[in-house]
Amino acid sequence: MSALITLLSDFGAVDPFVGIMKGVIKRIYPAADIVDITHGIEPQNVTVAAMAWQTAVPYFPPGTIHVAVVDPGVGTSRLQIAVQAGDAFFVCPDNGLLTLVARDRAITKIVSIENPAYRLTRTSRTFHGRDIFAPAAAHLAAGVDIAELGPAVDDIVRLTPTEPAIRRDFIIAHIVYFDTFGNAYSDLTESRFVEWGTAKFELTVNGTVVDHLVEAYGDVERGRPLAIFGSHGRLEIAVRNGNARTSLNLSLGDEVRFDRID
Repeated sequence: MSALITLLSDFGAVDPFVGIMKGVIKRIYPAADIVDITHGIEPQNVTVAAMAWQTAVPYFPPGTIHVAVVDPGVGTSRLQIAVQAGDAFFVCPDNGLLTLVARDRAITKIVSIENPAYRLTRTSRTFHGRDIFAPAAAHLAAGVDIAELGPAVDDIVRLTPTEPAIRRDFIIAHIVYFDTFGNAYSDLTESRFVEWGTAKFELTVNGTVVDHLVEAYGDVERGRPLAIFGSHGRLEIAVRNGNARTSLNLSLGDEVRFDRID
């Protein structure tokens, strides 16, 4: 088993929650190597967290244990699960966080983390990251078999993410995420756009015409809006040296529309 554990959450950088989870992991398994993917997920936004996991996970070595805590249902009847999928392990609340990861790799084992030997002695109502998920990850890193964590579960909870509407004459995609720079990510992947074809089109975002589908941000003048398929493989709306979210007055769910011009 790898001693590498990644953490992803909506805890931010102000409160002590992330540091406490790391402390729990290190007390159980001091040799653990911990990497932060991000703790800047918009609070309680499970969909964005699922996207972040899907984007980041392929770049880690086999055997990595990935922990995500974006958990608006903490303290309810939702399960806390550990999952083996492909060459990696995942520890998280069963609330849809694994939806997109599960599209890319086959799940071979799911368990509900219920064995008290692998949780903290006292479990709070509000901080399962500390009490359940961090201990489970640490024990996996230390060599505990995933089956020891608790009983088997048949399947995971899955989200129903938005999908672009793709027709012969148009595509309607949707903004699903904003990054720190204010760039707007859509649910349209480059592969699906290529299937649609390379005919002339007009691209509008929330009523604003975006003239340029480019290969690099620098292909347009400063302050001009652009569209690009970035490193994440999704269509991105940006403003060169600016903030598309504020400049174009964009919100989650806004439409990104391609209209074919014959």
